[in-house]
Amino acid sequence: MGFIDRMSKDENEDRKIKMDSSRLPVRNMLKKGLPLDLVAELLNVDIEIVKALSEELENEK
Repeated sequence: MGFIDRMSKDENEDRKIKMDSSRLPVRNMLKKGLPLDLVAELLNVDIEIVKALSEELENEK
């Protein structure tokens, strides 16, 4: 396993940790109907994470 492989694995792990820690506040804001880009900006979270959680909420309904 090369340096690039380890680096991308670490980045993916960091992203997963960030997604797990931001899951509840993002979900709460999305449930209140706030726009995705506003939620991402207010919580300083990657917009892709907000989109994924938004889709997850839609699937639960």
